Amino acid sequence: MTGKDTRPLACSTADPALLSEVKVGNRRILIFGLDGMLDGVAALGITDEEILRAELLRQAGERGRIPWGLEDAAADALLVLYRQRQGGRRVAGEREGPCADRRDG
Repeated sequence: MTGKDTRPLACSTADPALLSEVKVGNRRILIFGLDGMLDGVAALGITDEEILRAELLRQAGERGRIPWGLEDAAADALLVLYRQRQGGRRVAGEREGPCADRRDG
């Protein structure tokens, strides 16, 4: 051991109020600054769903640990959170789900 602290910033000095727990499958992952991340991705103006998923996953990976093998599930969960944050607007090409008629608003 070199004595150098190799823990990510989110684990060592982060304000706990900035940590968000995201359910991914049967696991939970912690992401530092999730709300800011979602707003930042929205500001990019990405309309292609695959590019949007990739960007959400990339940025989440910089702010927390995405377990190996759960990347697709994490991208799905992040996309749901992104849509909720954007007021439920769907991205281009997205199909409406079977329960769309049950949504409020």
